Amino acid sequence: MNAEEILFSLIELITNSLEELKSYSQKNQFVYGEKTAYVECLELIQLLGGSSFFKPNYNIQKKYL
Repeated sequence: MNAEEILFSLIELITNSLEELKSYSQKNQFVYGEKTAYVECLELIQLLGGSSFFKPNYNIQKKYL
């Protein structure tokens, strides 16, 4: 796998995990911490240089937190 394929797989894995966590209560502190960690990972990926079309181009916090 090349770097872009790995990046795409990582984004897909993180976003799938975040989608699964949507159904859990926001009051659960463990789930909230898990979601926060995933969101921070996606935000770091957004900061990567280059023009990869794989990078998220939306407000991650608004969508998942």
